[in-house]
Amino acid sequence: MLYEKELFDLLTEKQNIGIWKWDLCTDTVYYSKSWCQLLGYEDSSELEATFETYKSHVVPEDLEKALKPVNEHLKKQSDYFEKTIYRMVKKDGTIIYTEHQGKAKFENNKPVYVVGLMRNVDEEHRNYKLQRETAQFLNNIFDLSPSLIFVKNSNGDFIKVNQAVADLFGKDKEEIENFSNSEVHKVKSELDQFDSFEREVLSKNKSLTKYEDFTTYKGENRIYRTTKAPFNFRGERMIFAVSENVTELRNSKEREEKLRKKYQRLIETTSVGLLQLDENCTINYANRGAYKILNNCELEGDKLKDLITDFDKNKICKFFENNSQHERIKFKARSKVENKWLQVYADKFETKTEKSFEIILIDITKEYKLNREKEYQSKLLNSISKYNSDIICLHKPNANIKFIGASAKNVLGYEPEELIGKNPFELTTSTQREVLDSLLVKLINKEITHYEGEIEMFRKNGDKIILETNAKGIYEDGRLIEIVSTSRDISKRRELEKEKVEVLRKSQELINLEKSIIDMGSHQLKTPISTILTNLELLNSSFKNIDKSKYFLRIKKQLNKLLDIIANLLENSKLDSDNFRASHLKKIPLKKLEQSLKSYFLNNEDQFKRLKFDLCIEVKVRMDIDLTTTILTNFIDNSLKYSTDEVKINCKKEEKFIKLSVTDNGIGIPKKDKASLFTPFFRGSNTKDYEGTGLGLLICKKAANMQDAEIMIKSKLNKGTTCSVIFKK
Repeated sequence: MLYEKELFDLLTEKQNIGIWKWDLCTDTVYYSKSWCQLLGYEDSSELEATFETYKSHVVPEDLEKALKPVNEHLKKQSDYFEKTIYRMVKKDGTIIYTEHQGKAKFENNKPVYVVGLMRNVDEEHRNYKLQRETAQFLNNIFDLSPSLIFVKNSNGDFIKVNQAVADLFGKDKEEIENFSNSEVHKVKSELDQFDSFEREVLSKNKSLTKYEDFTTYKGENRIYRTTKAPFNFRGERMIFAVSENVTELRNSKEREEKLRKKYQRLIETTSVGLLQLDENCTINYANRGAYKILNNCELEGDKLKDLITDFDKNKICKFFENNSQHERIKFKARSKVENKWLQVYADKFETKTEKSFEIILIDITKEYKLNREKEYQSKLLNSISKYNSDIICLHKPNANIKFIGASAKNVLGYEPEELIGKNPFELTTSTQREVLDSLLVKLINKEITHYEGEIEMFRKNGDKIILETNAKGIYEDGRLIEIVSTSRDISKRRELEKEKVEVLRKSQELINLEKSIIDMGSHQLKTPISTILTNLELLNSSFKNIDKSKYFLRIKKQLNKLLDIIANLLENSKLDSDNFRASHLKKIPLKKLEQSLKSYFLNNEDQFKRLKFDLCIEVKVRMDIDLTTTILTNFIDNSLKYSTDEVKINCKKEEKFIKLSVTDNGIGIPKKDKASLFTPFFRGSNTKDYEGTGLGLLICKKAANMQDAEIMIKSKLNKGTTCSVIFKK
């Protein structure tokens, strides 16, 4: 163990990582030196070597989140506890964000120890938070800009607008973002002007600037100087536009210069990178977005080919060889400084004195990785669902189906394409739909995060089936973004269960009938046999002839044997009865049990002398004393019958149970007979010369089951037998 600790300390020395090991056998925890130092301690001597120390350093609000993956792994619900980030309290009271993962060692399906890693991710977490705040800040700038800024698709529908656009139309931004040109421009001439401008931008595939007339919802006539640029976003053609109200400034050079500066500031604040290159592809100008994307503090004078991959100078230079219309060049590239994926647009920019290139750079790293991940997940999902008989489904937050596996054809009768975009609730009954709508609301509000249950649905042909469904919500920043579900057709299983219940009901009726016949027959037989025995006793006493008396004794012996069988049948029937319950289970001292057993054998002095009791008389056992007496008297009767030496009755106390045993040195039980000991009327192959009914051990087993106890029999042929009843503490 000392070597292991030294190895842990050596591996993590001066690293931003700590190791802890929890020995579940001793309930002690070793914390590496680096683990302690991450929380502000010199070494583990300042901490107690317990798991409570670990929990006491977790922020209380995060404790459940911290313990959940550990507990699930210890229950073997996961191969290891995956990376989890939560807050921990340092020695000085400060709070840091930490990342945890680990794995347990199992022996005989029980965890022996757990080894975990802790890493300080406080700076990473705060940087991520800063990035989100920066994005929010840029969105605020977007909305606070006095210029009209908007994005439209190739059909002329507004996709994104800033607050200035919403104010212009006198509507909410969300309303505008669903409008088309015809809904915004009520004057036909203005509508034709806008449509023509946007078609030209898309056809020429380059940014253009024009003056546009616009009549506001208040009836005011304005002139806007609008720059529109085409771009591709996720495979769809889009137009990015910036529009400035120049109604009062159009013919003023001073105001034109002011407008140019405003436009320049907008370019400087955008996250899109803008570059101007000369004919040699040397950078003459770069906005702040370009500096941020390319991570370079001095872009002017650099060659673009030295900063990004896949830059084809010869292809771009062809712009200068063609003065007619041309298509904008667009390609994906990677930054050489950082492994960022970029969307690059190249266009010709000409003035009276010079020709140059205009380059637009958009950082699409996040979108690229996300698309790659989605492609991988889509392929994986298709592969899994293709060979799975269960229905695997991916839903939008409103439950509409985004993806459904091929098994939908076999289970529901629909082709997967028929169900895409549809709400599966429509295939259920109205009552079922109300329940599912309620569950969906709970998923959205995170009142529940998953659902397991049975849903009745209709197949395409109208047949009703039962689906066993598991659904789980997928959340991002606390918002439901998708629902994953799996469903299995259990209609046949339910039908079989109903058939099984009916079969069991009929079987129980037959068993009850059998018991009634046995009970009735046994009672009917017992009375006349007792009467015959009484009369035999009277007749035997009147005969002095020894030979005749011998026959009377044989008849009496057989009648007594028949009475024993009837008594055992009645006892067995009583234990089988649904009305019989061991309702008096309570803690009883073994002294009382010993007295009960002695009183049973006291009338037979020869048998009583052979009994040796050692029952730990002060120990109390939770039992029914009558049932337990029945068990042990059967054990003792057998030992007295099949042996000639003393019979030992003793007890053994263990941590979780108490065992009462009866031991003899008699004839033992043949190995081949052991499997049939509890079969009704079965008798050992070596007991033909001994009296018996073959029901005693069966009665013992049933009496033990009624007390949640167990029967155990150990025996060696010709060496003896030990019969035990085992009670839980």
